[in-house]
Amino acid sequence: MEAGEAHGIPIGAEFRAYSRSDTLLKHPLGTFVVEELSPLKSGVSTTSNGLQGQQLSAIRTKVEPVDPFYVYIPTEDPFRVHYHSVRASSAQSVFLVNRPEEAHLKVCTTPDGRIAFVHTDQRVTRHATNLVTDKVVPDPHTVGGILDSAAGYFRELNRTSAIHGIKDYIEVEFYELDVPGTRLSQISILEQIGPIGPNLCHDNIIQVDVVNPPKPYGFKIINHTENNLYVNAFYFDNLNFSIGESR
Repeated sequence: MEAGEAHGIPIGAEFRAYSRSDTLLKHPLGTFVVEELSPLKSGVSTTSNGLQGQQLSAIRTKVEPVDPFYVYIPTEDPFRVHYHSVRASSAQSVFLVNRPEEAHLKVCTTPDGRIAFVHTDQRVTRHATNLVTDKVVPDPHTVGGILDSAAGYFRELNRTSAIHGIKDYIEVEFYELDVPGTRLSQISILEQIGPIGPNLCHDNIIQVDVVNPPKPYGFKIINHTENNLYVNAFYFDNLNFSIGESR
């Protein structure tokens, strides 16, 4: 199957197979289970005859339990009494803990009666302090939707590749770029810029002072494996918990 560990597929995942022409998914051809896993492909087994060698579409039918997402609400906070109605609304993987150091996120009421979400996970707070999303109306459906987004944010932040250890063979560097004042029209801009100054990535942490006007920066990714790898970079927004393309 043309999907693997990088796509979130685990060992034991179960799929239902359909013909490519069955766009309405009315006639399943059988099921198969993932038994072998690589970063971009999966080896599967099936008890159905005739599926081998065919071009098929697959729908996942068995989803494993997701990692729990922990939230801290101060004992005296008025929103604490509404927490269970929030869980019943949508955020089924969210669990309440009694100490902020055990939580991924703190939820509390602001003086104007709105809800604030404060990062408590040290992997995030060590890079910046006072990361707060506030001015959220105390509506169970709205808060539940934000907690769902935050739970997905931290699930992806927790994602590792423990099986293959590819990250041990990937080196990331980060540089300020020198953009020429006069650009040659017959040469692309990417061919005209180059790194200046030292590598700014130390222990996988990049610290950049934002200045005005802004300076251009670029990543250098070095592949020490024997395989061709393709980069997908994502931007984790600490304030609205969205995950998008790097920018």
